[in-house]
Amino acid sequence: MILDYNMPYLTGLEVVQAIDNFIKKKKLVEVRPFFVIYTSFFDKRFERACKRNKVDKFLQKPLKIDHLNDVLVNLGFLRAPPN
Repeated sequence: MILDYNMPYLTGLEVVQAIDNFIKKKKLVEVRPFFVIYTSFFDKRFERACKRNKVDKFLQKPLKIDHLNDVLVNLGFLRAPPN
């Protein structure tokens, strides 16, 4: 899931927490979804919060398509093009 950090009602990190709690409570899936947070606000405090909430990756605005591709390849959603 790619979530914008600055959403109107919940932050992206709050959505990650809510989904994790729902999955644990209902025992719906054995494998946790991948979470990517998309934000223009980035500092060490934000990075620590992402790690604490087990966010897999984060993307910084303005988004560069190459960076998004790298993240999706790294998480296994896309295959890297052959060299």
